[in-house]
Amino acid sequence: MRLLEVKGDLFAASTNNSLAHCVSEDLKMSKGIADTFRKNFGQVNNLVSQNKKVGEVAHICDPINGQHVFYMITKSRYFEKPSYEALFMCLVELRDLCKKLGITHLAMPRIGCGLDKLSWDIVQLYLKCVFQNCQDLNVTIYTL
Repeated sequence: MRLLEVKGDLFAASTNNSLAHCVSEDLKMSKGIADTFRKNFGQVNNLVSQNKKVGEVAHICDPINGQHVFYMITKSRYFEKPSYEALFMCLVELRDLCKKLGITHLAMPRIGCGLDKLSWDIVQLYLKCVFQNCQDLNVTIYTL
């Protein structure tokens, strides 16, 4: 895996990048970057119907450009804070989905480190650990 950190707008990334971010199981997505994902990609009913739980990953495909978007369920309710364990479980499932779908470019914010207040140093170690054997995967982390 190649991990690159860039300053810029995640939503300006090329559509050949699949996108990933963290959400709550209740899929409220009313604050922060999750709100922007909800507004840009919609399909909330599709996500709800997948009935994913904490530690799992919901997934949609944009009908216009075929872009994959992953919703890592890291906490039960929008007002809670995630655990590192839940994030790690989501990253393992995300890795497996990327392999299954043949994804080679993945873009995301500093997951879990905005409103959720996890430590980027720890999250970055998790990313490197989980994706270490994914030679064909390029991961770009966007910060503003």
